[in-house]
Amino acid sequence: MLRFYPLLASMAASFCLISPLCCSQILPTPGTVALTFDDGPSPYYTPKILKILDAYHVHATFFVTVSYAVRHTKVINEILAQGSVVANHSYTHADLSQMAPWDLDHEISVSAQVLERLTGETQ
Repeated sequence: MLRFYPLLASMAASFCLISPLCCSQILPTPGTVALTFDDGPSPYYTPKILKILDAYHVHATFFVTVSYAVRHTKVINEILAQGSVVANHSYTHADLSQMAPWDLDHEISVSAQVLERLTGETQ
């Protein structure tokens, strides 16, 4: 069953970045693995990832760049239909550590509002 993890990792590596920001912390039960994908949605990679996840009855969290999500709403709907979660990874993927506090607040709040309209879920 673990054979698909390297494939997912290699597919996701082409558009994943590690974010220094953490919005919440969840304490999983031992043995739990959290799959996350950043910087999408990609109309090319995301459907392939969803197909693999679905085949193994696995869900993931997709931290989307909201400016891409607006352009690829069909992919956002596919993520939700598969049972995975869509989460906020900012609107433009700017370097948040270099932004003034008011610009940072705007970047995050606007992306949360738009993502809430796209998904119907509070961000």
